[in-house]
Amino acid sequence: MDVSPPPPKICAICQTSSADAHAQNLTFKTSKIPSCYHLFCLPCLKQKFSKSGAFPCPSCPPGTFLNPAKLTSNSVDTLYCSTDASWRSRVLGVYNKRESDFSSDLKGWNDYLEEVEDIIYTICNEYYTEEGLKARSKIKNLELKLDSNIITRQLEIEEDQRRYKDEVESEKMEQWKKRNVRDRVLEETGRLIKEWRKERNEVELGERDGVSERLVEAKKMGFEKYVEKQMLEEEKEEEGKIVTINVWYSNGGIGPVPTIGKKDFKSWEAKRIRVLGGVQRKGREDREMCFDEFLGGLW
Repeated sequence: MDVSPPPPKICAICQTSSADAHAQNLTFKTSKIPSCYHLFCLPCLKQKFSKSGAFPCPSCPPGTFLNPAKLTSNSVDTLYCSTDASWRSRVLGVYNKRESDFSSDLKGWNDYLEEVEDIIYTICNEYYTEEGLKARSKIKNLELKLDSNIITRQLEIEEDQRRYKDEVESEKMEQWKKRNVRDRVLEETGRLIKEWRKERNEVELGERDGVSERLVEAKKMGFEKYVEKQMLEEEKEEEGKIVTINVWYSNGGIGPVPTIGKKDFKSWEAKRIRVLGGVQRKGREDREMCFDEFLGGLW
């Protein structure tokens, strides 16, 4: 496939092209003014700015003046994309209806989208024409006169964006958890296999009577499946702990202090345990302390 060379850079003042042999080392500046974007070589710019702080673009309609602040080394494509993105964001901020606002009127929705694109195109490509000025003025007026419908839709869009961001973060966290759990399963499986081999060798050497029941069960079930089962049981047990303490805590911490795998302690027993544990309290039960002690494994 033939690839055409990029178009040469041509100065809007002297018409010098970078394709010319004597102009290969010339540096060009680009006008940042939308609908202009003309190029100028440095020698011409130095000559113009030596006489005045600004000069009219010779390739644009009268009134398009250039000064050093309106020139850049960026390419025309970069400038156009930047202008398009900036104005597109502003236009969509006020023209923010969604397809659901048009019910089943598909033609109305398509006409609305076409109107939005026409406004953006007019602003970016006809910046200093009468149409461009009208389009910019229309957007600015809408921004100043934000009615309740526009504000409501803006809030809905922001809420949708937050919800989407939360879903993405939640999905990333879920994937990370799955990878982390998988790594733990593989690590624990490897540890069990080593432990089983060690005990089997000890049995063969007569150093022990037999392999422990836990490892025999793991071998029979499959080490990896055994580890996954154990982790699932541990996870359910942890969930049960949180549910138990939350129910007790939501009831005001009244009654026996809940425990997992142990008997429920009466109030005086709980106080005695705290005293023996080096924590002394006066007066009624401290629910915050009981909650912290539970999570800390004291119960």
